[in-house]
Amino acid sequence: MSPEEKKKHDEREKQVLTFLTQSTEEINQAFSIIEGKSIINDRPKLILVFTALDIFYTYWQEYLGEKVSQKVGFPSWIDSFCFVEENNAYQSNQCLKKVTSRQLYELRNSLVHFYGLRRKTDNINLMVISDLKDKKYIDELTQKFDEKTKEVNVILQPKFLRDLIWEGGILMMEKMINNLKISPKKHVEGIKNIHTEVIERGAARIEFE
Repeated sequence: MSPEEKKKHDEREKQVLTFLTQSTEEINQAFSIIEGKSIINDRPKLILVFTALDIFYTYWQEYLGEKVSQKVGFPSWIDSFCFVEENNAYQSNQCLKKVTSRQLYELRNSLVHFYGLRRKTDNINLMVISDLKDKKYIDELTQKFDEKTKEVNVILQPKFLRDLIWEGGILMMEKMINNLKISPKKHVEGIKNIHTEVIERGAARIEFE
């Protein structure tokens, strides 16, 4: 790679990382708690989290140079980077281990397109509860639902999914860094593809003094 090509690559990579960092920072702000209360309700939080997942899986598909439908790419990214033992959030949360990537995709579609919560998929009841509730309360509530319904019940907190997807994003970036060592040419091309997507679809933050 010539000095000029390296300079262009470094600039593209910086823009790619800046957009990703700014997006996740802004989404994370929605989880702020002020005076013991969440600043926004649970459904908007979930929509923002799934927006972050859309960004991550789009980055990965562009990096690989693959063109697949959202129906395929979304669950594939979850299976590759979220529902794996290397993901600390997944490893430490038993609720998440009861859910499949397809169920999360259908939950995402219900929220984004109808502002609703798809209650039942593949005989699993999905419910969402406030981030302010503690683990003991959720475990006891889940047990009560299990005993009453005789079905599998999963109670999710938005922060569960946020942490799961954030950890998945870290694993994805680590894989990209590893790919840079193995195949620099493919890495450069992948960043170029992501950069094109960011320029065409992303939004730049304008800073005012």
